[in-house]
Amino acid sequence: MNSAVEAAAFFEREGYYLTAPILSTARCEELQRLAWSQTRSGGNRNLLRENWCASLIPYLKNLSPLDSLIPSGFVAIQCTYFEKSTTTNWLVPIHQDLSIPVKQRIEHSDLNGWSIKDSEQYVQAPIEFTEQMIAVRIHLEDCTEEDGPVVVLPRTHRLGKISNREALQFRQNEVSQVCILNAGAALIMRPTLLHLSSKASGHSRRRVLHFVFAPQQPPCDLEYACAIG
Repeated sequence: MNSAVEAAAFFEREGYYLTAPILSTARCEELQRLAWSQTRSGGNRNLLRENWCASLIPYLKNLSPLDSLIPSGFVAIQCTYFEKSTTTNWLVPIHQDLSIPVKQRIEHSDLNGWSIKDSEQYVQAPIEFTEQMIAVRIHLEDCTEEDGPVVVLPRTHRLGKISNREALQFRQNEVSQVCILNAGAALIMRPTLLHLSSKASGHSRRRVLHFVFAPQQPPCDLEYACAIG
């Protein structure tokens, strides 16, 4: 079977896919410098507005296996930089990523969970839309079990919006996958897939660029805060 077909089948069934390195060590080091120069307190949600970041989008979409997993009509709507280390350390409880950045708040019965993060409006769109989105987390250096890696719960991405109580029950009863990756590799996942991460316990730095791809047209007359095709 063709490897692209296998990757697409696995991704559709499990809700995630781990790649081999798709970026070189030199490119990862360059991106570390660029992202860090525009980051405070271990993170930045708004990198997609930077030219160097926006220029990555067509390049990434043409890389294998991203070219077989991200529909050609999808656009990037967000890029976030994370840096987790012993000095900037945190844990993330089990959850789904349901919010998207939009230009302005509008009143619509199918929209909820409005919030403001880093001066931008975020909203939870209908779950049928959110289930289509794809996140690509590119690791800019090796991520081991000591670096607070993402842990995913396979096959939870098609269960709709999951309450906190239900998510904790899934955590207790379902098999999980720890996402260990080499520098330049990517975790591709549905944002509705249940996932979590622990604090880093080692002495390295877990540096990640987290891209979100979505259909070109958002629902409910929304407009994306930023969209790069």
